[in-house]
Amino acid sequence: MGTISPNNSATGVAVGINIVATFSEKVTASTVNATTFKIEDNLTNPVAGLVTVAGNGLSATFNPSVGLANGTTYTVTLTSGITDLALNTLTPFTSIFTTEALAAPALAVSTSALDFGTGLINLTFDITNTGGGSLTWTISDNDSVGFLGTAPTSGSTTSETDTITVTANRSSLAAANYSATITVASNGGSETVSVAMEVQAAQPAGTFLLKWGTSGSAFGQFDSPREVVVDNSGNVYVVDRSNHRIQKFDSSGNFVMGWGSEGTGPGQFFRPEHADIDSAGNIYVADKGNNRIQKFTSAGAFVTMWGTFGSGDGQFNNPQGVAVDGAGNVYVADTNNDRIQKFDSSGSFITKWVSDVAYDIAAASDGSIYVANRDDDIVQKFTSSGALVLIIGGISGADPGQLRLPSGVAVDSAGNVYVADRGNDRIQKFTSAGVFLAEWGIFGTGDGEFNTPQGVAVDGAGNVYVADTKNDRIQKFSSGE
Repeated sequence: MGTISPNNSATGVAVGINIVATFSEKVTASTVNATTFKIEDNLTNPVAGLVTVAGNGLSATFNPSVGLANGTTYTVTLTSGITDLALNTLTPFTSIFTTEALAAPALAVSTSALDFGTGLINLTFDITNTGGGSLTWTISDNDSVGFLGTAPTSGSTTSETDTITVTANRSSLAAANYSATITVASNGGSETVSVAMEVQAAQPAGTFLLKWGTSGSAFGQFDSPREVVVDNSGNVYVVDRSNHRIQKFDSSGNFVMGWGSEGTGPGQFFRPEHADIDSAGNIYVADKGNNRIQKFTSAGAFVTMWGTFGSGDGQFNNPQGVAVDGAGNVYVADTNNDRIQKFDSSGSFITKWVSDVAYDIAAASDGSIYVANRDDDIVQKFTSSGALVLIIGGISGADPGQLRLPSGVAVDSAGNVYVADRGNDRIQKFTSAGVFLAEWGIFGTGDGEFNTPQGVAVDGAGNVYVADTKNDRIQKFSSGE
């Protein structure tokens, strides 16, 4: 016998190691196997593995099928069943070694502070076990006001990362700065995450806040922006129609990313019109010129698409609007087919109903569906199965509550309805029962003025975003909530 690795009586041995024996004489390979070269733990349980011979018979390796256990003593045995080329038997040999002890769990969090500012609703942080074993953790906070929510609040992790979603709820809170501390306690230590949030005093509906965009094709510029939608993190997505693309911005109008080009392939567009976002952050786009709906991740990765030209179920004729409800159902304003079609999130047809020149569509949190019927100067409210509930407007005009070519519709978390009253160059706000609440905007290029607004969206903080189409810009306003 020559040598053994790990050495006899070795300690702190890595659990993923192979055991290697070297011989002073070449051995007969067929005599070296799992019976003559074996490993047992301290309870004499055999270790399964593969034995191979190399070096023209001068070495053999035992490769365990799975990693060895931490903090365990193993015995290596080579028996007299091993012979050299002259048929001399090996003098029986044993050796022991002990594997490294399992490291204790150790808690790490990805940030020490979360700042929701004035408008963010959801932020996240990660919990990671940087030690060994299983890290068991729980989350608590000292929020006496009740504005914070966390999910999940407990769990365990070995080598993976757990993501914690923190939600800020500003409803019914007075204007002030709020703070709290989230504590993550675990069997591997504890960490804290400070949380800050601001609630601003309500401003009158239509108070101008900011704007961005100019005419052009560079990122941050627009050519006939038709729609604006906002995700739960406050990111703003703009359907840049005549540039055949989607652009993503933060809530202050800073460009984040963009995707799309003119064409018919997946991820390409031809005159896209409106869009919506589901609870997971996926973007659905009404690709009007290609008579289809396309679905993307929040990073612009193509997921799926459905639709062809026609009047059958699942076919479209110039679809201009799309909305997603809380259950993930997708509603399409199939404009030139004068109908609404309902699908699941993968594009499987569910049902349809008549709606004349349906131009844009929005889904409320209570399941109601609102449709802007441009040529009829109305907004229709339906149940999720297509039963008509009420009509907003109906008289073409410029008085409060009257509409002229309504081209965009959105619903806030309280159920209030916002209409891009395109022909009157204004935004109108209604209750869910159709009662007029407020209006703002006139024709022009100044702050708070519009030229053919066609898209409107409301974020979780009550900010209203308007696609000011022929001014090639986005404007942001307060909702008055």
